[in-house]
Amino acid sequence: MTATRWLQIVPPTASTETTDGGASWHAFATDYSQAAPIAPQIVFGDGRIGYATVRGAIQRTTDGGSHWSALETPGTH
Repeated sequence: MTATRWLQIVPPTASTETTDGGASWHAFATDYSQAAPIAPQIVFGDGRIGYATVRGAIQRTTDGGSHWSALETPGTH
């Protein structure tokens, strides 16, 4: 994310965020969800735009991880 802001996304309600490089953590509200009970791969291009993948499904956030939307990929519906 950034040098001082990190997310720990644990669907559905246990996500946390730090804004001080890990010195303290607090609850973080996110609507990220996934069908698979495995850890997603999440990559942020900057502090707002990020992508998460699990088993071929791709989700995108444009607000730093608060809201996510599924992207259509070839061969999926």
